[in-house]
Amino acid sequence: MKIYVASKVWHAPLWVELRDRMASLSMSSSFDITSRWIDYADDSDIVQNHKGKLWQHCMEDIAAADAMIIYCKDFKEEQRGVLVEAGHAMALGKPVICINTCKTFTPSGELYTGSDCAFTRHPLFWWANPIQRPWERTTGPWWLDFNDGVDQAFERAVWLSLHTGAFDTISVQH
Repeated sequence: MKIYVASKVWHAPLWVELRDRMASLSMSSSFDITSRWIDYADDSDIVQNHKGKLWQHCMEDIAAADAMIIYCKDFKEEQRGVLVEAGHAMALGKPVICINTCKTFTPSGELYTGSDCAFTRHPLFWWANPIQRPWERTTGPWWLDFNDGVDQAFERAVWLSLHTGAFDTISVQH
């Protein structure tokens, strides 16, 4: 299964370590991370001078994936670029699985004046965490560390791949 991973750029080393660990365990044939952005150093030419090309790589890598996994380490994070990536993935019919939550995925303000994050109710958007309203929890036992979150997200991605079309008809349960 091919997975596009997304998070804040400073979490890239976690994804690189995961990819390397999977390769050393011969799991890379089961899961392949398509995200090239995790290998781009902050001072690389593409990051410093060719953001359009970098974004094109992201769009291509999403298209090559079967699913997308988002990681939120901290509730205070704001995931602006991830929203673009998630929208692209869902537009291509690919499930998006979010580990934890953050400000970006949390309703704010009063109904009709704030954001209700309606996109998180889309049938292709899933939570790795086992709760219906993740924005009600910002810490505690519900919150998954990176490794547990990835395990849950991969499990969800496999389930979705086995139930092709299931996310088109499943009522919003997450």
